[in-house]
Amino acid sequence: MQPLFWLEEGELAGSRGPAGQNWDLDELQRSGIGAILSLAENVAADWPQSPFEFACIPLPSGETPLDADLRLCVEQLPKALDFIKRQRAAGLGVLVHCESGQNRTCLLLAYYLMEHGVAPLHAVARIRAVADAAFESHGWDQFVFDVLYALQE
Repeated sequence: MQPLFWLEEGELAGSRGPAGQNWDLDELQRSGIGAILSLAENVAADWPQSPFEFACIPLPSGETPLDADLRLCVEQLPKALDFIKRQRAAGLGVLVHCESGQNRTCLLLAYYLMEHGVAPLHAVARIRAVADAAFESHGWDQFVFDVLYALQE
């Protein structure tokens, strides 16, 4: 997967997490990123000294989603979306990441699109167009729709 992909150029991006790759924080700032949202579980301690607004709202990391993961995603995704909305309202570009950038990150970005009037099927298709490995882990191709439809109710 490419290191960074834009859903909305200069405003909202997704990426793999910083572990295993060297993020150029100056380059992120130059590209318009002013806030980082982590969906991974163990990164919050690494960010307090960064120049970015930061939030960690963990989503389940299982390669194969479990039944309990649906409930947790439905609970956490609105909180994550609220962080994005607040940062965008403040004029900051937001970078969303998890570990691989292909499941949790893409799920949140699909939810973002859905909340902006895009049907779930089209939201997932748009994410797959910008993120080359979106939802490729076992079970995620269906799980993303389970979560998005549950959030519509």
